[in-house]
Amino acid sequence: MTTWTTEQVIQLAPDAASAKAAKPLASAAKWQLRETDGNALWGLCKGSGSKPYQTRVDLAEPAFKCSCPSRKFPCKHSLALMLLHASDAVGFGQNTPPPWVQEWLDSRAERASRQAARAEKTTAPDPEAQAKRATRRESRVEQGVTELQRWLGDVIREGLAELPAKPYGFWSTTAARMVDAQAPGLAGRVNRLAGLVGRGEDWSGCCLAALGELHLLTRAWSGLAALPDDLQTGIRGLVGETRSRESVLAGEPVVDCWAVLATSLSENQEGMFTQRIWLRGMATGYAALLLNFAHRSQRASLPMAYAPPRMLAGSLYFYPGITPLRALGGELEFAGDLAELPGQSILDATTAYRELRRENPFLGSWPLVLAAVAVSVRDRRFWLSDGAHQVPTDPRFQDWRLLAVSGGEPVTVFGLWNGESLFPRGVFGAGRYTVLAEGGDADLG
Repeated sequence: MTTWTTEQVIQLAPDAASAKAAKPLASAAKWQLRETDGNALWGLCKGSGSKPYQTRVDLAEPAFKCSCPSRKFPCKHSLALMLLHASDAVGFGQNTPPPWVQEWLDSRAERASRQAARAEKTTAPDPEAQAKRATRRESRVEQGVTELQRWLGDVIREGLAELPAKPYGFWSTTAARMVDAQAPGLAGRVNRLAGLVGRGEDWSGCCLAALGELHLLTRAWSGLAALPDDLQTGIRGLVGETRSRESVLAGEPVVDCWAVLATSLSENQEGMFTQRIWLRGMATGYAALLLNFAHRSQRASLPMAYAPPRMLAGSLYFYPGITPLRALGGELEFAGDLAELPGQSILDATTAYRELRRENPFLGSWPLVLAAVAVSVRDRRFWLSDGAHQVPTDPRFQDWRLLAVSGGEPVTVFGLWNGESLFPRGVFGAGRYTVLAEGGDADLG
């Protein structure tokens, strides 16, 4: 039977308001019926109408359905039913699903079967057609890179002081041309560069560093053939070349017990959601990032089983590159909750980052786990110290739970390090893992 803790259920909430609204409903008095067969939950929740809301939850994925009119997913009733089960599982009657639940479960199974059948019928791509498409794309990207190099030259010649006065179209037009050139990675970097202008005291220094990295990336593309194979693969990925899921899954799996340390969900102006899931191998020490995308209308298709501090045993398949980080999940099974979190000293962790940066100059934020660090506050910033060394947190990080969990004692902190500061995403103290505020991964696409 798949089990969910209260903290994991709260992580499934689409927003803070839904989580808050669900808590009062997580009471036996609010439910006329609450049952389970070990794989699913269902219940009848008293609402404002004459008929109770029919709420169903498939625990494995999880998946939800409720007869309430809410357009949030999952709704407060689904969250409340899971919260009630997490706190009082023995209060649920053991039964076979009634027709209104079984029909939903059957429809889900049938849909999964159809998807599997379609996948089997997928014909192998024509190698010759693939080669032609690749050649056309290379030509378009080359034209886009040449145009971007001219644009970068104009920006530098005019000077950074002119950037705050640039209209929105100055950035959006260039980004759109990179998308047209089939280089969405370059488009994303242009948009992030626009977001740095005028932000913070050292915005000009941040912009200059971003411009330099963008220039280096375009030069690397122009000299791609002379680079090592793994760096070529990394450059292609940064520019925006995608790899098929099948090709990644054809690689060698990394088997471990993976701790889910953080998740985030963001939406862009086009209504496209990006889900990021941060994992860490307990035996290998490998860091992994699962990326999932879905349009607003398909948000329910995003996987929801990855909730901190879950442990998942099984395999991941890493995308190739000089510093592999992004991965695809293979066969993974629930393996309990995080009971300990091994980490490194500040010196060892930051030194390892510098070595990775030396191998890959385009390395952005990188996940670190810092062990036995004390938390303090100076100049409106949190600082982490292990006695021998200290690092500041990102100025945007203002989640005071970091200090509260530490309580003056050393803790283990998981966060994203950009070479200068850490954006904490979780803290392990007193045998408990607490998820902190989202952020720190804006440079990861």
